[in-house]
Amino acid sequence: MHEARKGLDEVNKTNTYLKNQLADNKKLMERAVNGERQKTNIELAHLREQMVEILDRERRIMRAQLSKQSAEVRSLIADTVRNEDEYDYVEVEEDYDTDDNEDN
Repeated sequence: MHEARKGLDEVNKTNTYLKNQLADNKKLMERAVNGERQKTNIELAHLREQMVEILDRERRIMRAQLSKQSAEVRSLIADTVRNEDEYDYVEVEEDYDTDDNEDN
C-alpha cells in the first residue's frame, strides 16, 4: 500500500510538472504569436503607407497628363476656331468682290 501511495505521489508530481510545463509553453507560444502579430501589423502599416504614397504619385501623374491633354485639346479647338474664322473672313471678302463686279 505504501508503494502504491508513493507511485501515486510520483504520478501527481509528474502531472503537476507537465501541467506547469504546458502552461509555460502556452505562455511562450502566446508571446511568440503576439510578437509576430505586432511585426505583421507594423509591416502592414508600412505597406499601407507605401501604397498611399504610390497612389498619390499616380494621381499627380494622371492629373498632370490630364492637364497636358486638356491644354492640347484647348489649343486644337482654338486653332480650329481661328481657321474657321479666317475661312469665314475669306468667304465674306469673296462675296464683296463678286458684288462689286456685278455693279460694273
